[in-house]
Amino acid sequence: MSTNGETADLVVREGIQITESAVKLAGLGAKNLAALLIALANDSQKISGKTNLKRLIQDGEELAIFSVKQEDLRGFRLEAKRYGVLFYPIVNKVEKTGTVEIMAKARDAKQINRIFEHMGYLAPVKEDVAAKKENARTQSGNSSTERGIGVRASTEPAAERPDARPSVRSHLLALQAAAEREELSQLSDNAVMRVTSEPNAYLHYLDTQAINPQYSAANVMLAMAQNPDITYINSLESWGRLGRSVNREESGLKIRVSDPYVKDGRQYHGYKIGRVFDITQTHGKAAPPAMTLRDNTPEMDTALRRLLDSAGVPVVTNDTMYQDAFYDPKTQSIVVSPRLSDSKTFAALAREIVHAGIHDRGRYPYYSREGCAMDAECVSYMLCRNFGVDTPQPNVSGVRQAFDGMEAQDRRSVVDSLQKYFRKLQRDIQREISPQERKQPEQDRPVR
Repeated sequence: MSTNGETADLVVREGIQITESAVKLAGLGAKNLAALLIALANDSQKISGKTNLKRLIQDGEELAIFSVKQEDLRGFRLEAKRYGVLFYPIVNKVEKTGTVEIMAKARDAKQINRIFEHMGYLAPVKEDVAAKKENARTQSGNSSTERGIGVRASTEPAAERPDARPSVRSHLLALQAAAEREELSQLSDNAVMRVTSEPNAYLHYLDTQAINPQYSAANVMLAMAQNPDITYINSLESWGRLGRSVNREESGLKIRVSDPYVKDGRQYHGYKIGRVFDITQTHGKAAPPAMTLRDNTPEMDTALRRLLDSAGVPVVTNDTMYQDAFYDPKTQSIVVSPRLSDSKTFAALAREIVHAGIHDRGRYPYYSREGCAMDAECVSYMLCRNFGVDTPQPNVSGVRQAFDGMEAQDRRSVVDSLQKYFRKLQRDIQREISPQERKQPEQDRPVR
């Protein structure tokens, strides 16, 4: 989406005629537009003088933009207060033109013209009645042209006109949302590039993903980019169901939330911006305890049985093998040593299940054990971390080489696929051990 084009289109459709320098300001791009719209944060009850943008545009009236020299801004501010005019100054910090754009309600144009006359600016040329009527016939929205201050704007409130169009505010907020999505997309790309290029960052991601299996790899990395110290994240609603409240003045972490829509009879999969909060941003009841699997317990027996059911290939034992476990692509089976402890069997079996899944019964012709070793170890590590099973960190020293030459989108796809392997195994085990988990909301389940 072209934010610059949208802004220009907005100017035409809403009848906001602005000066050349203001046009340039509007076309500076999404980041500058978002900076301009930051004034929407707080409302003001002022009835005259300098105000914020939200107060100025909240009622949907037509707006106009005037130009004033920067050194005259203070004088204009005093006069505007005396005449009961609300305005919002726009300073172009990129192009130092020496002028300030004054955004005000179009119905205040006469008062502003008087202010400019008192300040020594050129007075507008008054049109005769016939010219005004002709102008009203040929232009959408009755408007008048005033020379000297570069204004053309309706003097009739938009809400009262029969051809009233959507408010400036709604369009600006739509553009703001587009700018936010663009910014979030760039942040996501930067996050996945960093995580998949640095071994320490990748290990940190694995630890965080293990605690938050319900969120995609892309969203976990996105949340980490905003706060590297996150541990356990949830939505506002999910924290509420867990008996915890978000602390005041916490804005949360932005993530991408699926937002399907229908266009021309076809369904598309878009996304909107959602927010999650780390447990450190909340207060209330203690977080639900994480499930911990121990050797020689009924829970561990159930978990191992569930792993066997999830293998997708035959699993056999061999007491003569020197390895803990091994997926044989020739026989398409997993061989496990019977001499292992439950914890080691859990870790080894999870790893080999990933090998078998990647090979996909021979349908993936490029499978090699060496090429898939790091991915399989990472999935096993996340699963063990989630259930409190002691296991060493995987060797991720080759993460940069593994993702070398891949664009952010492809890297994200690979890491997301590993998260899905992990999530499926974690969810199957969780539900098998605790049947009540089947009815518990997805994001409310206790995780480590």
